[in-house]
Amino acid sequence: LSPHVLCVHGGSRLHRSRPASGTMRQRRAVVPTDAEGPHDDVGNQPVRAVAIRQFEPLDAFMIKQDIEHFEALTGIETENSYQVLGAAGPRAVFGPVCAKESSSFLARMACGNRRPWTISLGEPPHVIRVERPFRFLMPEVRVLDAPTRAVLGTVCRSCRGFPLQRNFTIRDGGGDPVLEITCPFLSFGWNFTIRDLEGNELGKIEKRWSGFCQEFFTDADNFGVHFPVELPSAYKALLLGAVLLIDFCFFEDNAGANRGRRR
Repeated sequence: LSPHVLCVHGGSRLHRSRPASGTMRQRRAVVPTDAEGPHDDVGNQPVRAVAIRQFEPLDAFMIKQDIEHFEALTGIETENSYQVLGAAGPRAVFGPVCAKESSSFLARMACGNRRPWTISLGEPPHVIRVERPFRFLMPEVRVLDAPTRAVLGTVCRSCRGFPLQRNFTIRDGGGDPVLEITCPFLSFGWNFTIRDLEGNELGKIEKRWSGFCQEFFTDADNFGVHFPVELPSAYKALLLGAVLLIDFCFFEDNAGANRGRRR
């Protein structure tokens, strides 16, 4: 059995519009900036996140879920773990770093892929923490800079297109929308597009097949994510949290019993 890989690809794109005069004018996809910065989780005051500075040179993440052999053999849900690699162009400059789920056995058995969990990236004091509360519908995660507990923002499934489309809204630490993740209806949920609030494409999140045996017998997944290098580090951390949420929402419950994909 070989593990799946999750990847995100990005890069801003030029869009052209034709003014009334007939001349062509270029409009560039807007890359948001975090002028206000992340917020603490108590007084909602801007603070300076430290650990996520490691994300500044990155333009891609590769997320590879570790194979859960005990779960594959027994069907008993175990805590997920992932290997996260950050790249700048062709060079790997971050990781691989382990991202480990922390959740209760009862929650895993009773709630399945809707269970609440916390996933911490790296060794203590960790780089970021991704916290997911229980939601029967409209799943959501909150992403924090682990050493300072600064709230970087949230990722929540969007009401727009629900349940036929897999769209998400990314909000900053102040609760303002900054990015959107969209999934075309006919893409069967494998490819997601990262967009600014004007709808311009900034990057992609793609799930990679790792072979029929692993896809059928385990729920280990691989993803790739690409985004502009100038994207604020807090938003890159939020995209990483979005990938973890997407994995749990749509690719978690496919172990052994052929239970099908969730929409």
